[in-house]
Formats: sequence, C-alpha cells, structure tokens
Amino acid sequence: MPELQTAISALLNNQGVSGKKVVLIISKTMQPEIVECFLDNLREKKNILTIIRIQDIIRPGQEPILLSFKSDACYLNNATLTQLVNKQDISIALTNLSISHIQAHKALMEKGGYVISLPGFSSDWLKPLATSPEEMELLGQQLLNVIGKNECEVNITSPYGTNLKLWLPDNNWNLETGRRISNERGTNGVGGELYSAPKIGGAQGIYVLPKGIGCATNPINMVDQDIILTIANGMVVNIEGKGKSATKLRAMLKNAYKHSRNPHVWQIAEFALQLNRNAPERGISVLVEKKYGGIHIAIGSNGLTLRGGEGVSFIPSLQPQAVGVHIDCITFGNTVTIDGKTIMKDGEYVI
Repeated sequence: MPELQTAISALLNNQGVSGKKVVLIISKTMQPEIVECFLDNLREKKNILTIIRIQDIIRPGQEPILLSFKSDACYLNNATLTQLVNKQDISIALTNLSISHIQAHKALMEKGGYVISLPGFSSDWLKPLATSPEEMELLGQQLLNVIGKNECEVNITSPYGTNLKLWLPDNNWNLETGRRISNERGTNGVGGELYSAPKIGGAQGIYVLPKGIGCATNPINMVDQDIILTIANGMVVNIEGKGKSATKLRAMLKNAYKHSRNPHVWQIAEFALQLNRNAPERGISVLVEKKYGGIHIAIGSNGLTLRGGEGVSFIPSLQPQAVGVHIDCITFGNTVTIDGKTIMKDGEYVI
C-alpha cells in the first residue's frame, strides 16, 4: 500500500513526531495493515514507542477499557491508561470511534502534549489529507481578522429551520490546519476547522440536521431523517426525529448520562467553521466535519474546546468538563453572523 504509506508518513511529518515519546492507542477491530503502516513509520522516525490496545468504543468520547500495553520504556504492569498517556509527548489514536475528548487526552494536553485522533482511518482519508495546511491557515486567519478575539454573539440560520444563537467567550478560537503549530492542542490529521465553544449556558434556539445533508459523529454519520435539536440555556432539551439516526443519538446521550450522572452530557460544547476544500460532504463524520463551507456544533464534553477561567460560564462556578461523550452535528447551507457581521451566506464564506 505505497499510497497509504506515503500519506501516513506525510501526516506524521506534519505533526512533528520524529524522535518523540509516542503512544499509539489501537482499538480491537482496527485494520491490521493500517496499524502496521503506522508502526513502520513510527519506528523509522526513531520514536520511543508505547503501544496500547483497547476495546472498541461504543460512543464517541467514551472512556476506553484497557486490554494490554507494551513499551520501549519501563512502566508498572498495573499502570492506568491515563498514567501511560500522560508520560508521552504525543498520543496517536487509531480507534473505531473518536476518543479525542477522554480524560487521558485532556491531561496530556494540559501538560503541553499533543493528540492525533484518527477514528476510522482508511484510504478514504488520502484526498482530504492532501489539502495544503497553508491554504487552511490563510482562510482561518482571514476569518479571525474579521471575527476578532473578543467575546461575541453568533447567529446561525438555514433554509431547513435552524435559528440558533451562541455566546462565545473571548480568546477561545482554535485553528486546526493539519500541521502542528505552537498553540494547537490536537488534530484529526485531516485539518480544516476554526473552532470555539459557547459559554456554559450560552446557547439558545433550534438546530436542524436535514435528511441527506446533516451528519453526526460516527456511528451515526449521514442522518436518515431530519433531526431537530431544541436548545435552551446551553442544553439540548429535546431531540425530535423519527429515523434511526435520531434514535441512535438519543441512545448515545442517555448511555453517557447513565455512566457519568452529569447533566452536562446534553450541553452545547463546540462551534466550528469548516475549511478543507478536499474533504467530502458525504461519508464518515470525521472527514465531513472538515468540509469547506460547512459548520458544526457539538453536544457533550467541552474540556478541550472551552478554556477554563473567568467569563466562560453563565452558570456560577461551573467550568469545562469531560462527560464521556462528544457528538459533532454537521450541516451545510447555513448563514452565520458574528456580532452582526456576515461570515457565511448560504454556505459560502463572504469575507
């Protein structure tokens, strides 16, 4: 698979992994040939390597179950996943569903480490991986020049019925280009997001995922019937929809609440503008969520998308947190205004 080897090598070079302490987290059903391609590349780059194997993930953002590990370094046999990950410079997750937002990754990022989360990695990633990081950085910086860094009000409308307001804190935008830069905390390898998060309690309105156009985090992906999210005081208070996709979304959130007992499972945890021209509009969510002209919000964990501190919450003393789930909800054809300035009109940037 020479094309795949080349793409993986370019991905790892863009992230600056050579010579670093790297943990490779592999879920049970990940394709062996893809795992071997990564291992070959990492060994060639002379990394100090720890390999962790976990059970397959049931819902995105779920805390993994550790099966086994082996390492070039010496660790106690009873080391936990968080302890193992926290001793590394970089974590690469080859998993069936996303584990970007787990506690181990939050701890690694807080100490200055970096996470490369590659859920469902396959040859389908080759085209979007080819998009120039410089192109996405240029568009991202153009958007930031218009948006600014202060706290702001975002209004999102669409022909499908979306009418949503978000209140974002100051100095919270993050640009993901596919190439590691100094202030980035993580990537999906495929770049293409300028993202922030609403203040806790800072979302109000309706958000619609239309049939055949809307997409939600794997294992939902393209939605089979309209899903209508009613949002009040920053929380999803109703999920309307008759299809299998809506049923699955409700079940994942209920399952996350069963395990965490944290009502902020239903909080709006992210808002993103999408930048990658080579990503697909249809297919696996981790690629669709990068597609130029799309946007997404997320439900669940905001520990990686919302920096803690003053001004991030309308609810006294409540700070960002991991709640065991993070589901991106992706749509196209939206109009977005930020503090009255039109950033996107009917799915096209107008800066």
